[in-house]
Amino acid sequence: MASYVSDWDGPPLNATRGVLLSAIGVAVTIAAGFLGWTLVQDYHVGVHLITEQEFAEPAVQHHRLSLLHHHAA
Repeated sequence: MASYVSDWDGPPLNATRGVLLSAIGVAVTIAAGFLGWTLVQDYHVGVHLITEQEFAEPAVQHHRLSLLHHHAA
């Protein structure tokens, strides 16, 4: 970054830093997605809604009721 101090609005000398930072960003995003998926699938981490939120989210409430009926059968 110090190489741009004298000519900050000029064209970049090369794209290596930008490509490298982009690759690191994609790798970190993929790793975070994998870890999040592992939490949900393996450890069943989720959000528990309070009663007022369940009334505000009818799709979630309907999904939970269908799951209860599915497990009871």
